[in-house]
Amino acid sequence: MDIRITGTGEECNAAAEYYAALEKQDNVRYVTVSRLYPNRGSNKLFRLYIQVEYYAERDAAAMPGKGNAIAKYPPKAGKYIER
Repeated sequence: MDIRITGTGEECNAAAEYYAALEKQDNVRYVTVSRLYPNRGSNKLFRLYIQVEYYAERDAAAMPGKGNAIAKYPPKAGKYIER
């Protein structure tokens, strides 16, 4: 899942903390959070990019200690590639 967040620096930092904390959930494969980028034409608004990848239910069931984890948002349909 790719997410673009736009807001003030404070709002973007709060969103970055929120999404980074998702990585502690059993059904999350990884989370990446970009640095803040200033929006063009503004010195008050910024953007950042978030990537979240969840384990598919079948992948979570195969993991020791994570057999009951179910992805809230499974990966896109199609070939699933382990990173």
